[in-house]
Amino acid sequence: MTQSTDIVFVNPNSTQSMTDKIVSSANSALNNRRNVTGVTCFGAPSAIQGPNDAEKAKPILFSNLKEAEKAKSKLAVIACFDDPFLLEARRTISIPTIGIGWAAFTMCSLYADKFGVITTVSEAIPVIEDNLRNYGLLDKCSFVHASNIPVLDFENKPKETQVKMREIIHTLLREYSIGSIALGCAGMAHLAKPFSKEFNMPVVDGVYAAALLGEGMLAVPNG
Repeated sequence: MTQSTDIVFVNPNSTQSMTDKIVSSANSALNNRRNVTGVTCFGAPSAIQGPNDAEKAKPILFSNLKEAEKAKSKLAVIACFDDPFLLEARRTISIPTIGIGWAAFTMCSLYADKFGVITTVSEAIPVIEDNLRNYGLLDKCSFVHASNIPVLDFENKPKETQVKMREIIHTLLREYSIGSIALGCAGMAHLAKPFSKEFNMPVVDGVYAAALLGEGMLAVPNG
């Protein structure tokens, strides 16, 4: 990456098709009002499913964030719902840096006093709960539920995963009273619009939320 851009989405895993989906979701949110690029962390694990994968991806992630900084990009987004090393990045990278997990939580909390999170695997639950605590939003989150669907299944088995996710949401809504849901993986982005309509509540994709919140940040003078 050598040219400056408005918003750079850095995908910490090595799956290019997921990066392509991330950029598509961001462009859909912004209606091409901003120059958006995506960067894949080639050499990292193919999916980030817990702290061990995040540690393996860290050197490549920070290398790409520093490249965005050198290119004078205006905003960087860590495009993994676990927000790996986001707080460290915000301390060490000079351009504004946000995560799609933070963006989804923030957007959900704006819509409703109580929201829920549906993530991929159980290993992600303590990471997400720690992030919610660090962001001051844990008390607004009614649950963090693991779908037990591996990240790449959302890429490779879209119909099957949509059916399973629908069943999970139906079950959770019978148990919890919430006003919005955060989809806990960038690979779930395609489910946000149909599920928002089906369940009559905001179902938030973190990439979409990060694009909109990022655009708002850039609109502020000196932002």
